[in-house]
Amino acid sequence: MSSPSYSSPDTRWRRLPEERPHQILEAAIAEFGEHGIGGARLERIASRAGVSKGTIYLYFKNKTEIVAAICAETFEALIESLEEIESRNLPPLEAFIAGIAAGRRQYLEGFHIAFDHWHSTHSKENTELSQDLYRRLKAKGLIYSKAIEQLFDPVKGMFLADRYITGT
Repeated sequence: MSSPSYSSPDTRWRRLPEERPHQILEAAIAEFGEHGIGGARLERIASRAGVSKGTIYLYFKNKTEIVAAICAETFEALIESLEEIESRNLPPLEAFIAGIAAGRRQYLEGFHIAFDHWHSTHSKENTELSQDLYRRLKAKGLIYSKAIEQLFDPVKGMFLADRYITGT
């Protein structure tokens, strides 16, 4: 009598254990987006990730730890983006704008928001469009100038916005 042969499951259906934490986090992001952190349930996160609820506990103690891990992954990706920006040796203003854009991109991707076209208000295209709009409005007499009075703080060396002025 021959011994029974056991075939291993198809390897394409097996997941690598080192990928599981990321798969759980991706499922948690989707769950949090749909139900909020308070309304999210580990059972649904497990189902989305294709694992058992018990498997989640092998990697995370609770939902709070999952949120912390999502934040850590997001910040790590942001730091990598900022380091890449720093390596480009951009002028300070350009580096600042690129850093803001990188942070916004990480934030939006975390909520699965994507854009076909993305520009900074500081971009050459936006500057040209703004200037063209101004010139057209000015040519039609829709832009005018007038003198205004504005209070100045000599200690701070700056003009004060109206919202900071009370009384007369």
